[in-house]
Amino acid sequence: MFERGINVQQILHPAVPEKSARLRFFLSCDPTEADVDRTLDELTTILAARD
Repeated sequence: MFERGINVQQILHPAVPEKSARLRFFLSCDPTEADVDRTLDELTTILAARD
């Protein structure tokens, strides 16, 4: 996601239960609806490529 211009960090064990990593997105005060849509599209693309 970073290479695609999206600031997101992984949250790993021990902060979350083992084998249940999460993503933490950092938003500024001015993201547009288009920014959020692009982020969701990029995340969907990345996750689909994993299957």
